[in-house]
Amino acid sequence: YSTIAVYGSPELKGYIDANLSLYLDKVFFALPGNTKENADIIRQLLNSDQISGDQKKEIISKQDVRFENLAGIPDDLWGEILYGEKVNITWENIACYLHYERVEKEIVTHLLNRASVIDVLSMQKTDFVETEEETLLLATFVFGNDAINDANYCKLVPCLTYIYTDFPEPIS
Repeated sequence: YSTIAVYGSPELKGYIDANLSLYLDKVFFALPGNTKENADIIRQLLNSDQISGDQKKEIISKQDVRFENLAGIPDDLWGEILYGEKVNITWENIACYLHYERVEKEIVTHLLNRASVIDVLSMQKTDFVETEEETLLLATFVFGNDAINDANYCKLVPCLTYIYTDFPEPIS
């Protein structure tokens, strides 16, 4: 699809754009080696009103793309993108998702129980955040989350830069 989008004739591009859902089902998904599409093209597809949510999820799962952040991706797909590790694993991206109105906190908890994610996050501090509110959001989520296994919890806590002035209520 990336090749057609860049080098295809205007007629071919127009035809595919007019029949995008059919193209995805008959060509895009049917090609087993079609896993290395351009991130900008994938972002365009994910923003298309012409394809279904299921097709968007299939694009996410099939492609090897890894986005730098969640910017420009429809927010209803953020959980799918994070869960599939199709975005760089950073505290910033996790904070962005935790701010999402319809956040599925189970997705973040699941991520924080993966060894590969912990290896990456444990090398980062949360002092990147612009506001104390974001730092507090991350700290509260981790500190109050009994579903994070103990070994991972011990690796995450030193990354959290929020300083509590008293013992938080939700921590058990």
